[in-house]
Amino acid sequence: MEQKETYQEFHSVADTKTHIKAWTDKSNDDLRGHASLGDDAKTPSGRHHAERVLELLEKKETEWNNEDYIFAARVVNYAKRSAGISKEHGHNANSEVGDSKMTKNEIARRNWGLPSTPSD
Repeated sequence: MEQKETYQEFHSVADTKTHIKAWTDKSNDDLRGHASLGDDAKTPSGRHHAERVLELLEKKETEWNNEDYIFAARVVNYAKRSAGISKEHGHNANSEVGDSKMTKNEIARRNWGLPSTPSD
C-alpha cells in the first residue's frame, strides 16, 4: 500500500478525535483492559493504540514519518480483520464484558482507535 493510500484509508477507518479522547479517559481503564481475546491475562489488549491513533489524527500528512505509515497500515489491517467478527460469529470476541453491553471485539476496536462497530 502506498503512503498516500495508507494515509487516506487510515483516516477513513479511524474514529473521531472526540470519541477516542472519551474512550482513553482514565474512567475507562478497567473496561479497556478486557479486550484480550485469549484466556491468558498476559495477552496484551492493545489499549495504548488509541492514543497513538489520536497522535496521528492530530498530525498533518507532511509531518508523518515511516513509522507513522507502518502503524497506520496496522490500524487499517486490524479494522478489516475485526470487521469480519460479528455478533453472529461463533467467537469469544462476542462475549459481553460485565454490564458494559460491549463485546470484546467492540472494546478491542475502540482500543485501536476505531468505532466500536465497523461502518459498511
